[in-house]
Amino acid sequence: MTDFDPKKPWTISIKDIDGDLSIYKCSFDLFCIIDSIIEIRKLFKEIIKKLELTPHGDFSVEFPTPWGTGGVGVTAIQSFTESYMAIDTWPERAYANLYICSCKEFNYKDIEDCIFNQFENVRIKTQNLEIVRI
Repeated sequence: MTDFDPKKPWTISIKDIDGDLSIYKCSFDLFCIIDSIIEIRKLFKEIIKKLELTPHGDFSVEFPTPWGTGGVGVTAIQSFTESYMAIDTWPERAYANLYICSCKEFNYKDIEDCIFNQFENVRIKTQNLEIVRI
């Protein structure tokens, strides 16, 4: 685990020392209404471009499902060579959670910029900045 200084933008970087690999995880609480898979796909594309990730498959479900299950919202997952990101939304509560896990260097401020570019009147709480050595 590395020391985190909340006064500085935290740049996450890959460290592969003596065969140890570090995985970097970050969670973002978004306080705004996100109720469209189209909005989420645009956000994912912007994050992928900004962080220079290599996308592969994606998966998404809008709720309620066509057969009537679930509440209201969207769950989406985007895989990329460097790992994945996922989002769950609760539009009736004006809340969403975006989670990113990667072994590639990135600055969490870049992700916040992508969120601000995509959604108006959004408030972000960045949390759970974590490095796990495996």
